[in-house]
Amino acid sequence: MRKLAIACAALALAGCGSEKKDRGIELMPDMFHTPAYESQGAGTTEIDARDAQGQPIRRAVHYPAMLTPPAGTVPRGQAPYPLAATDWAGAKLHRNPLPATPAVLKQGQRDFLSFCAPCHGRDGDAANGYVAKTFGGIPSLNGMNVLLLSEGEIFHTITMGKGRMWNMRAQLPPERRWSLVHFLKVQARASVAVEDVEKMAHAVDAALATGSVDRRAEIHALAEQAKADLAGLAAAGDGHEYIPPPPAVPEYVGPSWPVPKDGK
Repeated sequence: MRKLAIACAALALAGCGSEKKDRGIELMPDMFHTPAYESQGAGTTEIDARDAQGQPIRRAVHYPAMLTPPAGTVPRGQAPYPLAATDWAGAKLHRNPLPATPAVLKQGQRDFLSFCAPCHGRDGDAANGYVAKTFGGIPSLNGMNVLLLSEGEIFHTITMGKGRMWNMRAQLPPERRWSLVHFLKVQARASVAVEDVEKMAHAVDAALATGSVDRRAEIHALAEQAKADLAGLAAAGDGHEYIPPPPAVPEYVGPSWPVPKDGK
């Protein structure tokens, strides 16, 4: 009798080992072990269709596993872009929240060389880009056309796209878009000579007599900004950190030793 009591107690203690953690049965396993889809995977379903003879059949079709989010949903931790693609008046009100520090400018330069240079050229001149050799009408980004745009307009173009240019929202988060805006401004100001800006200011002064739109203050402010920007670059160094590197030498072109003057 005593041995039986000890055996029963041992069985009772053994049954209490992991009772609260593992009950040994899952009533709804799909609730605990949900399938994980690959980002580039596809699902399969069947639809009603007809064959070549017009007979009804069931046809298997594939669909992307990562479905398009429902309209109106917002990713966690992000705010929706508040402007429509054609709201350029609202875009002018945007202000760059990032300071133009060397780290911000270098990040903008890296993104420019990665995403913008193939079309607009490594130095901002579209004629030096790969795409301009085949497709015309690609604007350069190292001249007055960029300087006369507000930072918000440039950010809006990168965010929403314009004309044949597709938007870069998926490739560049907002902070990196603003870094790119800073770099585009600095590159354009460094490419346009101060004398050219001053000539344009004088041309605008002369054009005012013919009834043109009064942009004199804007152009003069741009001239002063160009002077200050170039002075800042000169004080920081020779500006080589902002000059795009030369094109890569093809692998099949090897180095050559200089020929001695005496031919030996």
